[in-house]
This record gives sequence, structure tokens and C-alpha cells, in this order.
Amino acid sequence: MFFTIFSKIRFINNPLFMILGRPVFVLMMFFTGVADASGYNPEVFSISGIKVDETSETAAKARDVAFAKGQKLALSILLRRLTRDEDVNSLPIVDDEQLEFLVQALEVAEERLSDIRYIANLTVRFKPLEIRRLLRESGVPYAESTSKPILVIPLLRKHGSLLLWDEGNFWRNAWLDLPLSNGLVPQILPIGDLSDITDIDASKAADGDPTGISSIANRYGAGQVLIAFATVSETVAGKNINISTTQIGGYTEKPIIFNLDATNSESLQDLFVNAALKLSAMIENNWTTKNIIEFDRPKSTLINVPLNSLEEWVVIENRLSKIASIFRVEIRSFSIKSVFIEIYHYGDKSQMANTLLQEDLVIETFSQADQNIEPGINSKNTNLSVISTLRFRDRDKE
Repeated sequence: MFFTIFSKIRFINNPLFMILGRPVFVLMMFFTGVADASGYNPEVFSISGIKVDETSETAAKARDVAFAKGQKLALSILLRRLTRDEDVNSLPIVDDEQLEFLVQALEVAEERLSDIRYIANLTVRFKPLEIRRLLRESGVPYAESTSKPILVIPLLRKHGSLLLWDEGNFWRNAWLDLPLSNGLVPQILPIGDLSDITDIDASKAADGDPTGISSIANRYGAGQVLIAFATVSETVAGKNINISTTQIGGYTEKPIIFNLDATNSESLQDLFVNAALKLSAMIENNWTTKNIIEFDRPKSTLINVPLNSLEEWVVIENRLSKIASIFRVEIRSFSIKSVFIEIYHYGDKSQMANTLLQEDLVIETFSQADQNIEPGINSKNTNLSVISTLRFRDRDKE
């Protein structure tokens, strides 16, 4: 175990290693996870809720067909999860033999069968390295960083009034009808219980009331809140919905604004559902576009990590290990009060800061003139960003 850990963390110009001797080996036991290979969230490469129902000559044949179709559908969902809308026509076509190689595990639930029929609910887990290789070889850029959950609060403007928890809020009903998101941005709809109603009403939501927004967001574990306004208008030409958004907290995003016209046969509720589907997809695509991993542009950033305790470093190190765009971390000095590290990563500084924020790691950037660099610490990477300070945001203490 020791040799595995030692190979994953590199100490560069670290006098503590020579001075402390044995205590350093004790500290090193905590440094697991940050390796030369990218970290990842295994759930990103897992697709659940694949319902299959097949009939064939025998139940065994029906099962084989169901598994093949289910895995193919799961792959399609995964590739759409990781890529931008504009690249959908460039996604690779995979044959059955390739598909079998890409699948890591298949989980079966709610299984039922007869002599000729097979029904089940599948979860398909894919091999991260092979999926990455498939997309890179196909020339399709992708993202795999997940966002903190976003809490969607649908407000309906109707006859000069704002509706939120009211039964007549068809816009909120449309969100309730949406299938669970399979993307990188978990989207949550508040259930509208007494606590929600006490926290915030339509007027407070529209005004972005900080107390109410903060309370409801914390209760749902959301990193940001999206106030989604819908305004219905009816003309001779037909029904129209105008959608506009205001984002509070989390990563910075421009407001989303669009209009949607109903077709002749489309009901008002169908129009709301289509608008909700479009807005949900735009939220996903904006996040994916912002977090595309640029493998041809590796960078290096020197970071000082102030510590309140050794346990805090263990938490920070574990969270760094989950970030796919970080492919190596070198420890340049270590003390009880701080760790000085160099992070090698893909993408620019704003992408890295945004990804770190999802793990409650807040990066503060300074110019080199404003921060003292410890003697003897020089990066070997010529594409080096300015020195930064990384702080752990402990939500339990906020």
C-alpha cells in the first residue's frame, strides 16, 4: 500500500521530507487519490432507469435482445450527457462488439419474465477511460464535471399576477411532469410543502429575496437557484410563451431568454412542457459548453492551501482527486498550517475555478507580485498560471 501511495504524490524540493523523517511517512498515508491519471465521478458514467420490454421465441432470447437494446440506449444517453448539442451529428456510431467492450457492468432490477417475454429496469456502467478514448478519437469535445444541483423555481405571470405555489401555475406543473435529468446538471424542483411556502412566495422569488432564497436552497442542498419566469400571450396567430431566467448563486451564467409558439393542435399544457424541456436542455448545454475539457492545452497553477487541521487537507485532497480535468498534483511544501501544491490541469483558470467550486473549493487568484513565493520553488511547466490561494468552504459551519 505504501509504495502505491508514494508513486501517486510527488514531493518537490521539500526540506520537510529530510527533516521530519518518519513523521512524513505518517502524513503520506493520507495522500491517496491524487494521481497522474484524471479523477472522475463514477456516477457520470452510469446510466440508470433504462426500462426494457422485449418478446422473442424464448425468455432467454428476449433477455439478450433487451440487454443489447438497453445498453445501446444507455450509451446514446451517456454520449449526449457529455457533449454539446452542436456536436450531436458527430457522435461516434458503435457496433455491438465495440459496445460490449465499453460496458463495465450491468445491473438488473424489477426483473419479470414469461415464456417469451422479458421486462426489467437496467443500470449500465461504462468504462470511463474507454468512453474518453472513443470521444477523443472521434474528435468530439466533451465535459464530465458535474454541477452542484440547481433549484428551479417556476414563476408564472398571469393576468398581472405572479403564481408560484398556486394550483393554477401550469408552468410549475410542466416541470413536475419532466423525466429525471440524465445530464451533468442535477435539476431540482421544490415540492411546495409548508417549509417551502414559509421560506418564499412568488413576490420574494421574483425579487430574489436573499434570506428566503438561501433558506430554501440550503434545505435542498442546491448550489444555485434559477428563477424561471413564464409569460403566456394569446393573439390571432395563436398561443405564445416567453421564458426568461434569473440565476442566483453558483457559477456565473447569462440569463436565458426565448419564445415558444404553440402549433395548431398543441394544448397550452403541452406548450408549457415543451418550454420546460427546452429550458432544461439549455441549462445542460450551457454547462457542458463551459466545461469542455481541452486536452491539447494542459496548464499548471501554483496554489497555496491554508489549513486549519490535517483532517481538512485530507478532505481537500479527496475532493481534488474527483476532478477529471486535474491530471496531476505535486506537493512542493507541507506544514501544519499550509500545503503548497502545483496542480496540472486541462482547461483555463476560470474552468478550473468553476469545477473546484462544485467541490466547495474556492480559488482566489493573485498576481505574483502580491504573493510571496517560497524560495527554491519553480515550476517545470512553462505554461504556468499565477499563484492562487485555495480555501475549503465548510458548509456545515456556515
